[in-house]
Amino acid sequence: MNAADLFGPVTPPPEHAGEWVRLKRLLEGAAGRFALVLAGYNRPVYRDQLIERLRQEAGESAHERLDANGFADFAAFERWLESHGQEPGALHLVGLDLWLGQGKDDSRLYVFNVHRDWIARLCRRPLVLWLLEHQIREFAQAAPDAWEWRSGVVDFSWPVELESMAWPEPLDLGSATRDERLQRVAEIRDFLAYKGEELSGSERGALWNTLGNLYRDLGAWLQALEAYDQANAIFEHAGDRRGAAQTLGKGADILWLRGGLDQALARLNTVFDDLERLGDERSRAVTQGKIADILQARGQLDEALRISEEEVLPIYKRLGDTLGKAVTQGKIADILQTRGQLDEALRIREEEELPVYEQLGNVRLKAIAQGKIADILYARGRLDEALRIREEEELPVYERLGDVRSKAITRGKSADILQARGQLDEALRIHQEEQLPIYERLGDVIGKAKTLLRIAVIELEKGRQAQAFAHLTEAYEIAKGLKLIEGLAAVGEHYGQLLRQRGDPEKGIAILKTALDAAERLGWNEQAERLRNLLSQPESPLSAA
Repeated sequence: MNAADLFGPVTPPPEHAGEWVRLKRLLEGAAGRFALVLAGYNRPVYRDQLIERLRQEAGESAHERLDANGFADFAAFERWLESHGQEPGALHLVGLDLWLGQGKDDSRLYVFNVHRDWIARLCRRPLVLWLLEHQIREFAQAAPDAWEWRSGVVDFSWPVELESMAWPEPLDLGSATRDERLQRVAEIRDFLAYKGEELSGSERGALWNTLGNLYRDLGAWLQALEAYDQANAIFEHAGDRRGAAQTLGKGADILWLRGGLDQALARLNTVFDDLERLGDERSRAVTQGKIADILQARGQLDEALRISEEEVLPIYKRLGDTLGKAVTQGKIADILQTRGQLDEALRIREEEELPVYEQLGNVRLKAIAQGKIADILYARGRLDEALRIREEEELPVYERLGDVRSKAITRGKSADILQARGQLDEALRIHQEEQLPIYERLGDVIGKAKTLLRIAVIELEKGRQAQAFAHLTEAYEIAKGLKLIEGLAAVGEHYGQLLRQRGDPEKGIAILKTALDAAERLGWNEQAERLRNLLSQPESPLSAA
């Protein structure tokens, strides 16, 4: 039976009738006071349908569903409780899967345990924590004091059919919703728990690798890194050197995203050596390309260009790999574009990269390359042509592929062009109505933070500082919570200045210093210089950057 069909405005199925009655009694008996209830589930859609059923029976105000992933850190959740903890009705907290499974210092569950008295004072309403099956055990172990406070534990999990349990099917990560990804996480964890011993080491490693991919796309980078490291250890033990190298490289990608460029580079150098021993020339070229990407991010453009032109490109030429060659030429164009060599970058895109994708029929890579051409045209001020490519060449491809994330990104770039043309209202509408809801539905907190920054910049152009401040605050909390070095630099520049203007110079200066450190680590020299100038002045207007 499909989870979406299990429950509507009807009584829960007989398997859960007793738990359903017990949950309602627990919540009714705790009305108007703090009570901790743990609710187990393994199907996110069914969980939400149960909450909706409670709302239908008792009224919407009697049950509130809150996604924990909307908070950058536990302090943000506590601030929310200060404003909403006294409201009537039970609070159902979902999305806790991304709060668990982290190290002690980062675990919000650990903080929940330590702050339990404060939470109980702030939250004068029943609090229901919806947890996957294995997470209830983790809660008992990681938060023993809070566990003792529980008023009850109910279980709405569906039984795992061991005999019919099949290898989890691939998921289209381009369009899968956050709940679909979480559903797949639960399925893979169940499969590993009940059938893992029947699998070979390489098969177990492959599933842990898939978990890493899912966590990565959910923005749960610590869990993703742990999953990749687990896969790496399994592959190593199984003697699968290729699998071990690949997952070590994916872990490096996560470290890079979190701003750990040195750690990522060290891992990639190890991967490169392993692949060299394996004689895997193509994978070695891919790894060298990633090394060049990190060097580019650090501002070491000359060395990044040398690696791409002298080490990576010759391998693809020797292998006759036209696709790898075209992708590498695209990366060379990226570097040239960063250096301001727009003519040569455009020539490579149009003459050496794009025709290959057209010949191979790779519509996605063709669309991406066309988007890069639009970037160049935008930088040159050819706004109409850049917008035409976005809307007529790039966007329809993602619509046909059903890739809602890429579609949202493209629409955001169209909004940037409209903003440059002075069409602020339409640009703002696109960010608010066509981008932000997609990222929230997909659980893409990074995309959400970037969009909040764009909205804030437009609000500043329109002179609406209060609205801009709210968006910058939320975006900065996300960047800080996830340790997004690019976000700390980009958002911090605007947020720090606005804090100074709003009468909080101490905090504003601290954030500007953090932004400067991030910009220097990234090799963003122009922004770093702007930030140094800002910090040298007692007061300064908001930059247009």
